[in-house]
Amino acid sequence: MEDRELYRQKAEAKLGELKAELAKLKARASGASADGQLKLNKEMDVLEEKLKEGKTRLAELAAAGSDRWASMKNDLESHWDGLQERFRKAREEMSDAKAPSSSDSTTGAPSTPPPSARQTTPL
Repeated sequence: MEDRELYRQKAEAKLGELKAELAKLKARASGASADGQLKLNKEMDVLEEKLKEGKTRLAELAAAGSDRWASMKNDLESHWDGLQERFRKAREEMSDAKAPSSSDSTTGAPSTPPPSARQTTPL
């Protein structure tokens, strides 16, 4: 089998893996807070668009002549690298959105426990 065909198959498999990961991230996002869900949903939309762009680039690569193939392959690999980084950041944001926070969600300042929960030390 030709190297180009093998590369295309490998890239299509990677695309499928990323689509599956996006579906998992979307499912996990539903457990985040309302503010977290809004932020994560926006990120999921961006990831979905980037995946579509990757699919388009892959189709263009498959149709490219040998004179443009190497250049388009490099462009596609660069796109995949950026997409992988975007997925990594989305997973990080997912963890942050689900983690219990000890700060005020609007200001980022540490939250103060209610007076009944504060420990006092004798003078």
